[in-house]
Amino acid sequence: MYSGYSMESESAHIPPWTVQTVVVQGLLDQTAHSNAKISSQAYLEVAMCHYLGFGVARDLAKVIEYIDKAATKGSFQARRVRRRFYDAFAQPCDPLAIDVPLDDDEERQILALEEVEAKYTQFSPFRTVDNINQECFRDSSDISSLTLHEAAYIGDLSLLRDRLASTRDHEDSSGRTALFLSCEGGHLEAMKFLLENGSDPTIPDEDGHTVLHMLIMFDVEEVECALSTLLQFYPDLDLDTYSSQVMDASEHWCELSGTPLHWAVLSANKELVKSLVQHGAKVEGWPHDECPIRLAASLHVAEILEILVGGLPPEYELQGESPFFGLDESNPMRRLLIHGKMYREAVEKTVSVLSRTWPVIDSSLASWNGNPLRKILALNISHADQYIAKALTKFGAGNDVHDGFTLVQTAIVGCRGSPLPTMDEMALDMLELQPSAISTRSRDYQPGWTALHWAAAGGITPVVAKILELAPDEINQRTADDEARTALHLAAESGKSPETIRLLLSCGADPALLTASLQLTPLGAFLSNQRSELNDEVMSILLAASAHINYLAVGSNRWNALHYAVGRAAVLDAEALPGHLLLRRIADRHRAVRALVNTTTAQGWQPLHLAAYFVDAASIAVLITDYSADFMAYTRVRRPRAPV
Repeated sequence: MYSGYSMESESAHIPPWTVQTVVVQGLLDQTAHSNAKISSQAYLEVAMCHYLGFGVARDLAKVIEYIDKAATKGSFQARRVRRRFYDAFAQPCDPLAIDVPLDDDEERQILALEEVEAKYTQFSPFRTVDNINQECFRDSSDISSLTLHEAAYIGDLSLLRDRLASTRDHEDSSGRTALFLSCEGGHLEAMKFLLENGSDPTIPDEDGHTVLHMLIMFDVEEVECALSTLLQFYPDLDLDTYSSQVMDASEHWCELSGTPLHWAVLSANKELVKSLVQHGAKVEGWPHDECPIRLAASLHVAEILEILVGGLPPEYELQGESPFFGLDESNPMRRLLIHGKMYREAVEKTVSVLSRTWPVIDSSLASWNGNPLRKILALNISHADQYIAKALTKFGAGNDVHDGFTLVQTAIVGCRGSPLPTMDEMALDMLELQPSAISTRSRDYQPGWTALHWAAAGGITPVVAKILELAPDEINQRTADDEARTALHLAAESGKSPETIRLLLSCGADPALLTASLQLTPLGAFLSNQRSELNDEVMSILLAASAHINYLAVGSNRWNALHYAVGRAAVLDAEALPGHLLLRRIADRHRAVRALVNTTTAQGWQPLHLAAYFVDAASIAVLITDYSADFMAYTRVRRPRAPV
């Protein structure tokens, strides 16, 4: 399987399912940690895994369950998003019994955020949280002893007048001016007063952030006045001052970087975006991964997106990928926090806005890379991707006639071999949308494979079932490559899913069919990919299916399962791997194979002859001790020879 959504790009690296499950188990182990901070963070990350489908089933009930557990253990982030997530998933949000309480200031911040979220659709959560910080600062300080910078931060005009009588605005140890701090505190009158008294808004702090970046801290109804005032005093103020230093706002599941416009978009501050664009902030000319329009698309903030698109010059021509390719690039948990119960509708509105300006499928790119739906299907990052895929399909992305690798095949690859049906939803949607693509053979990757071959190789049982429901005649179709394998060969070769193999056999897959070059049956294909471990359930299913053909594994020489297992064990032993353990496990668990110890190939060789031929002493010992092989038996062709 390829790692990125693009055949020419390695833009996304997603660990294999087996690795994901190990990561999740490690997180679950950490939830029992005695340190509440560690255990609460682990609970929070398990919740994210259930939303993403990373190593566990996508399960919205589990997301809420683990968010609640993180909240009870004292996670501010979990408390911050809890009510919003309950709204998003249409669940009643009952009070929690808290084991580890937040401190008093954090409790006040949570209550304030919940209050404004209940009252307003447009507000600055940054301002709401900082108001509590300022109240706490005032309560714990001797106001008369505050410095110029501290007075500016809490917006105390009387103190500012007093301090400026004996000093001028200057930078503190972090490079922040009093003007900067008045904006960080969100105080319009203090900002005006400092400007009137000569403060310079062009001075950045040590991270390159300016007063313009701090406009996200103002109440939304004040941002236009604040920006206009700054420009009134400094008409040439650079609206596009860029800082690559990231400001961590993890309490809002957010990181801020870039220009003031980037900050405004990332904080979902519509009024600030509107003001900056009206005053000339640069919307176009950014690398595609830093384009404000793409950022807005990634957050699904359709109203902000409309403002940004409206700020493009008439002669604007898109450079690089279209913003459609950014639809899944933001933190999906951040999107839930922004949109709450409207998160599904936000996706469709965003795609609708984009489709009025750009074609959904970019014909200027190679056919594989021109459709953003392919990226969504191939990466399959989170629960929300299904809604992104549906919206893109509604607006034309499903009309992709490129048959080198169909949308159906792309969606099947995006399941990534997960055994969980929650990862398969987009593939099932694509099968309903394009049933005619089921029999189409890929050209760009694994040439000659159909959808059933891809699904069987991945062990994706629900998708295999849907394909065979729609096209039952596909069951024994072969790949159009050198080996001409069937779906059963591929499922057996990967050995991932007993359920898939059982389903294929029940739908008429023929266990006697041979591959073209190696002449392997599905049983032989399974054995050829075994190391010292053994999937007993798959082995049992294939043995039962092959009983009527004498457990044939290789057709040309009439090798059965035990002959082939001996050959495979010899290869592994030669590679310094314990191949003979494969034989021992087969002997212990599969009596039908033990009974084959005296059967012969077309050349009259028994399994012990093969082990002797390969000089595999470990396998010889297993065959004699565990299988009771006759070490004096002779071959039956040409010059008869015994193993000894």
